[in-house]
Amino acid sequence: MLNCKTITRVTGALGVAALALSLAACSGGQSVAEACQIAQDSIAQASDQVDQLMSEAVSGGGTMKDLVDPLNDALDGAEKKVTNPEVSAALKSMNSEFVRLGDLLEGVPLPDTQDIDPDAAATPEELKTEEALEAISGELEKRNAALEQADMQLQELCGAS
Repeated sequence: MLNCKTITRVTGALGVAALALSLAACSGGQSVAEACQIAQDSIAQASDQVDQLMSEAVSGGGTMKDLVDPLNDALDGAEKKVTNPEVSAALKSMNSEFVRLGDLLEGVPLPDTQDIDPDAAATPEELKTEEALEAISGELEKRNAALEQADMQLQELCGAS
């Protein structure tokens, strides 16, 4: 069975990612306010995709990177549309961190979590995911901290707009 500490780390990183995106939504455009709107529209669409992917992920298949890809795409799209230098720099920082997170999670399989029995021995699929997450746990913590910092930059810009 998946180790609770391991699941917490990944869930925490993805939670920070989702929070960062929702907060980043308020910082997009040519003026800061206009740039906030561009980012908000892109991120809202990506958040819907991620919610759907999370629901589908319980049946396993694919990798954890598949959950990060829509966020990467949204930030990339928003970054290309934003010309405000401050917001553009903040989006670029956030985008870079999500790309790194996606790269880190690329080989981590999504196990079937529909019928997990906490009292049963871990399946080979669950063990593979747990081992992959343990191998990158230190780097996940670094990505989490970097995402929090990038999120704070966007929050500061959003609050100033």
